[in-house]
Amino acid sequence: MAEVFTIAGAPPLGATACPDGWMLTPNGNCGGDPPQYIHPAARALQTALKMLAKVTGDKSLAVREDGIIGPFTTAAVNKAMTAHIGPGQAPAPLRTGILDIGAVAQNAATLAQAINSEAARRGGSIAPPGPLPPPVPSDVAGLSSGLMWGLVGLNLVFAGVGAYLHATREG
Repeated sequence: MAEVFTIAGAPPLGATACPDGWMLTPNGNCGGDPPQYIHPAARALQTALKMLAKVTGDKSLAVREDGIIGPFTTAAVNKAMTAHIGPGQAPAPLRTGILDIGAVAQNAATLAQAINSEAARRGGSIAPPGPLPPPVPSDVAGLSSGLMWGLVGLNLVFAGVGAYLHATREG
């Protein structure tokens, strides 16, 4: 699934800076090139997490293979690296359980290799990433941004009229 756009605008202040070769998505995650922001290293990591989830039975590791490193992928990586990957299988700084989105993106290849190795050790097979998600149109349902904001304004007018009528009937 492609990155979801919101009317909130730019990512929040303090958003993680993505490493070289990665793009900051509109929601503050790290991915590939626009418009879908799919990064092959992120997809490989997410595929490895799904395989480890399958062989361990840990459903919290099964993330969507969307090619974007966000909070769900980061949480799954931290859980995998602390609960399922032992000393000697990955560098100690990657097994702290406190990696952020930028650190996961920076080390995606190393993390995927460690997680794939553990899944294979437990009897899993390393599968290639699944098919790419379909492209998402840049406009929502064919509506321009001006029309979208017009609908938001109209909604506010109806909410205001409803609040006014509700207040005058009770008072």
